[in-house]
Amino acid sequence: MMINLEGIEKFDLNNKKISIICFTAKWCGPCNHMKPIMEEISEEYKDTVDVYNVDVDVNKKFVDSSFHIPVVPAFYFVKNETLVMNKEGSLSKEQIIDIIKEIENYDRNNK
Repeated sequence: MMINLEGIEKFDLNNKKISIICFTAKWCGPCNHMKPIMEEISEEYKDTVDVYNVDVDVNKKFVDSSFHIPVVPAFYFVKNETLVMNKEGSLSKEQIIDIIKEIENYDRNNK
């Protein structure tokens, strides 16, 4: 399940899962295209990935104070409270899965 965040103050990313933070806006066509893809990812990888959706307009104060998001959609991939990778613009489902696998492999190889 994709978690929609509204009026948030901060993230609690202190878990063992990969967190994907999706910065979107209702008026953004590519963001609307990405929504079903991210919902599929959140279901298929629910044991290893948490997917958060952050509307940059609804959460403007939080986004402006915590992140520099020049374009939407933007995706932050976080593991163990560390930003591992960020991407801007539309991504295919396959690209997202490749990033998840890359993070999982890195994590496995560095234990």
